Amino acid sequence: SPGVFEAADVSPAIADLVTGMSGEISLVGDVDWSGDGYSGGFDLGIAGLSMRANDVAFGGVNGIIRVDSLAPPGTPPGQTIKVASIDAGVPFEDSVLRFQLRPGPVLFVESFQGRWAGGTVGASDIALDVRDQSLHGVLNVQAIDLEALARLTDIEGVSGTGRISGDIPVAFENGQLAIMNGHLTASPEGGTIRYLPDTAPSALGTGQDQVELVLKALENFQYETLRADINLLADDESIVRVRLVGSNPDLYEGRPIDFNLNFTGGLGQILQESIRGYQFLNDMLDRL
Repeated sequence: SPGVFEAADVSPAIADLVTGMSGEISLVGDVDWSGDGYSGGFDLGIAGLSMRANDVAFGGVNGIIRVDSLAPPGTPPGQTIKVASIDAGVPFEDSVLRFQLRPGPVLFVESFQGRWAGGTVGASDIALDVRDQSLHGVLNVQAIDLEALARLTDIEGVSGTGRISGDIPVAFENGQLAIMNGHLTASPEGGTIRYLPDTAPSALGTGQDQVELVLKALENFQYETLRADINLLADDESIVRVRLVGSNPDLYEGRPIDFNLNFTGGLGQILQESIRGYQFLNDMLDRL
């Protein structure tokens, strides 16, 4: 219980990483310790575990992990952990992680899936190298809700309907996240984009006919096609190119419009927050 028996009472190595821990952790197994080193193994049981680590809140962590190597620590393939919630500012829910801890240490993610922004995010066959603080892989995004995504971006006046899916290749090195040639596309039924800010951003300029047309069309844009091509540079500057095909029924009698829009901004901050849970795992394994 918090304030009664803390993580620091078990291991000073994680005292500055973990706070507010509650739940049950058990170790069952046989370990031999001699002049030749360690041998044996044990089952690490986790039940109803909640905690904060590096400002990331974990809730409802459950699983049984077989540790079959102690020095260095390692596990057989197919270890499974279920997590009800992971919140680093961008919440994941009902996540399931299948993994193996390999020498290095390397956390090899066999598969991951969790609910995010009304849809799911999954990944497979990703190696997280603790020593190099790096990972490379592809995130598979399915049926993300545009309205939920708009709330996460916190852009004034943006709302939307519809679902988007796609693949996002990611690379994480030296504490920086990069994306090269990610893409998201809307489901065939389309949806609506609305952009109604109190005041137009100064970066759009004023008095330009093309800008005025775009803003007017986006007040109630009924899209048939939506595709976003995403690149994120190492300095957190994102470049998102969006193609929108559809119409505004209130503009030009609903005649078709084909937009190609370029956006730059803070997408990197959202994604960096999403990966903070991985950084906590790296810190924990590094101390082991």
